[in-house]
Amino acid sequence: MKKLLTFLVSTLFIIGCGNNDCTTKLSAIDSLITKNMYDSAYMAISDFDTTKIKDKNNKAYYNLLYTQLRFWKDADWTDSTGISKSIKHYSDTDDKEKLARAYYFYGRISGRCGNLKEAILMLKHAEHHSEETSDYLLKSRIQMTISCLNSDGGEIKSAFPYSRRAVEYAKISGDKEQLISTYNNLAFLFGRDGHTDSSLYYKKKYIPLLKYIPEEEQAIFLANLGTEYELWGTDKAMRYVLRSLKIKPLATTYRVLAAIYLEERDFTNAVKAWRQGLEICGDDMHTRINIMNDMREYKLGIGAAEEAAELADSILVLDNMLQRKWEADSVKEVQARFEADRNVEKAENGKTTAVITAVIMLMVTITIVSLYRYRKGKMKKTIYKQKELIEEQQEQLGENRKEAEAVAKKIKKLEKKETDMKTISENQKKRIKQLENENNRNIIKAEQNMADRISLGYRLYNKIKEDNGRTKEWRKTEKEAFIEYYTTINKDFTLPENYTANQSIYRILADMKFEEKEIVEKMALSSGALRTMKSRMSEQQ
Repeated sequence: MKKLLTFLVSTLFIIGCGNNDCTTKLSAIDSLITKNMYDSAYMAISDFDTTKIKDKNNKAYYNLLYTQLRFWKDADWTDSTGISKSIKHYSDTDDKEKLARAYYFYGRISGRCGNLKEAILMLKHAEHHSEETSDYLLKSRIQMTISCLNSDGGEIKSAFPYSRRAVEYAKISGDKEQLISTYNNLAFLFGRDGHTDSSLYYKKKYIPLLKYIPEEEQAIFLANLGTEYELWGTDKAMRYVLRSLKIKPLATTYRVLAAIYLEERDFTNAVKAWRQGLEICGDDMHTRINIMNDMREYKLGIGAAEEAAELADSILVLDNMLQRKWEADSVKEVQARFEADRNVEKAENGKTTAVITAVIMLMVTITIVSLYRYRKGKMKKTIYKQKELIEEQQEQLGENRKEAEAVAKKIKKLEKKETDMKTISENQKKRIKQLENENNRNIIKAEQNMADRISLGYRLYNKIKEDNGRTKEWRKTEKEAFIEYYTTINKDFTLPENYTANQSIYRILADMKFEEKEIVEKMALSSGALRTMKSRMSEQQ
């Protein structure tokens, strides 16, 4: 069937290009796109003789299809000139489906350029115009792209409703490739929001659908399955990840690979995977921060406090940059402004309807008055009846005016309420931001304190090992740092909670294989003090 369709399209291009012929050819290319035959469609659009396109509608149609296919073919293509012309043309027609598609691809191009504000605005226009169409595949793609833009802009909570609608539209459309993409997006959002059970639920739902996806497009889906190594073991998870990297190396996939290596305690390859991920991160600050944070936690775990502190400083700088970018893009604000404009437009339409009704009623009244004057001397009874009718119409007109005034007051109240809600929302956002900043500062301070303690404990530990450390000279904080460091690097070593600092140090030195006379010397204990301490330790166990 696909070969037959390609043959028919090729045959059409041998025929001339009048207006009807051009429309037929463009529709045939659109059919190839609908059937996911992008290579054939791209060949056809590339062979199109644009000099023969005279009709404005065909020019707009060509620009729409060409933009769609170039966007698919070339990952670096960002020319929005043609699609802008399509939007301008379709805005003056009733073709809402093509207008929605045009806005959709304009939004995708803006997103590719890193302009999140413009991208979200174009996608909201696409969403608005797609409401009047029955193209559920397009609706699903629009909803999922808006969800992704919200996620990229740091608005995870706002991304969920769009993602769920994308799933429902994909189900109605029957397109398996789109359905697996929407499941994957929803799984990603739940995972990023900390709901691992829900994330796993949607990953399991798309596993049976992988067979419908071309192998060259499976990379991101396989990588996400690799994150569930605790569920199906590291061997199976590793197979998913290596298949994903073979198809397309992604920074996020290398992060998953590093996590699996850590689980297997293969630290050398874990570090190698992190470095490979950082090399291809590009401008993806969120992924770069995640990888560096994984490395920081690893460095802390092995006692490399100075390296961990350096990573923490770099993460803080990147996080501040990312926060400023999110604030500048203000994805949520753009969406709120668009919805507010839509509400105002609806309200204005309501006012216009009331005015038209009043004008019609006024015209009816004028007509009746004219008729009244025309028949004044001939039909007295009819005059009285017409007069009564005029009075009724005037009363009705008065009621319409009252109703219009009531609607206007209601709109005014709603506008005030919206303004109040916006003010409250802005205040809440500021407060949340303050709390987040305060929390981040506390976390950084706590991590720095912990890093300082680990570093101090590390130095004291080395002094003890090198036989030039004496615990008698240590302050309380130094004793605590030494104990904390030793118990951190020796996971199997435990101390009773009721031990004093000196008792704990005695146990640690014994665990380090020092002889009792060496321990007595390092702790500066008399034989009597040592016997007393050991006696109390045996009672406390």
